[in-house]
Amino acid sequence: MSTIAQQSLWRVIWTHRNGYLAPQQYVVAKKYKDAHKMISDSKPRLLDFPESWSFKLEELDLVQVNGKWV
Repeated sequence: MSTIAQQSLWRVIWTHRNGYLAPQQYVVAKKYKDAHKMISDSKPRLLDFPESWSFKLEELDLVQVNGKWV
């Protein structure tokens, strides 16, 4: 029997003001607000430079079935 989770997979895209991209991260959360809070609470080093680095969240169209994202 398969189980489908009610959470979403979010991609965190770090962007420098000159257009450089840092490695992406992924976060599992129900809502945009929850994902944003998880990133802010994890205190990534790039947030120490708010004038240079910013991030945006992108919700991926995947669902979790039996622990796997499909």
